[in-house]
Amino acid sequence: MNATPYTFKQLRCSVERGMFSHERAVTCNSRAGEIPVFVPETYVHQQNGSSSVKVRVYQMESAWLAILPMEDQLAIVVDGTDLL
Repeated sequence: MNATPYTFKQLRCSVERGMFSHERAVTCNSRAGEIPVFVPETYVHQQNGSSSVKVRVYQMESAWLAILPMEDQLAIVVDGTDLL
């Protein structure tokens, strides 16, 4: 499996309040379905009714691997159309 060096992009998601003031609950679309996680609010971008979260991404042969900004650094496979 060949992957490019990582870069940072914004991943479209839905955003809700988190359990604590410094976090947000985000739901991201992956190829396996919706993934709900808590992330630090500093990684969340909301503007004009759209929401995204800053992720580290690797472009692979036919997919993008997004690393979510959380303690466990969950990796999910996403479609390039969901990246900004």
